[in-house]
Amino acid sequence: MTATAKEYAELDVPLLIRHLAALAPREESEQSNFMRSVSRARLAALRRGLGKKPGEAIEVLPVLVPMLGSERLSKRDEAVAHLVATLFGSYPHPFTPGDLPKGHQSFGESLRRLERGSERTASEDASDQDDDEVAPDAAPQRQGRSGVERRLMALLDSSFEDLPPQLRGVVQMLEGNSIPVDWKQLAEDLRQWDHPDRHVQLRWARDFWREETGSGGAAPATEEGEDEEMADE
Repeated sequence: MTATAKEYAELDVPLLIRHLAALAPREESEQSNFMRSVSRARLAALRRGLGKKPGEAIEVLPVLVPMLGSERLSKRDEAVAHLVATLFGSYPHPFTPGDLPKGHQSFGESLRRLERGSERTASEDASDQDDDEVAPDAAPQRQGRSGVERRLMALLDSSFEDLPPQLRGVVQMLEGNSIPVDWKQLAEDLRQWDHPDRHVQLRWARDFWREETGSGGAAPATEEGEDEEMADE
């Protein structure tokens, strides 16, 4: 490690996520009117940072800076914290264990759920229109790539600098369909986005395009198994 690298502390992702989760809306019985008002104002301030670089939206700083601890962070970690916090401001739904299957808690899995919901809606619409023309056991045929799949491919092909506007659009779609996001995992993944072996992009792809496992199928790969797989590649 170089002398310059030692000047920076690592982003404390769990600390950041705990602070963000504390801003999420709660039942009236769990929070006073004053604290609910404060949380709404802080989330609104975070949203004003969407699409902007760290430091450009001054309203974000009084909310975000206390969430980062006292140590100096690298520009990349500051950018990750800013991006995740502003995205959370637009979709303040904390992640809880069980929201996504164990071993598949990446952003790719969230998009997989969005895709499957879109496919079900399209299938139901087609069934309503062509009920008399389609055989009862006929499987719906896929025509080209879906909008969700195209968005994922654009994300996987993006540099870190190009991610913010694309993630913003996708998070809006997830919020509109009440699909959970593992914010902690997203922050950790964004910190590793430019890793030369592209293990984050591979994990997102595997979670999105993975085959369903039936009762006799192979068990879903754990993150350890996936890491070993990627090492072999």
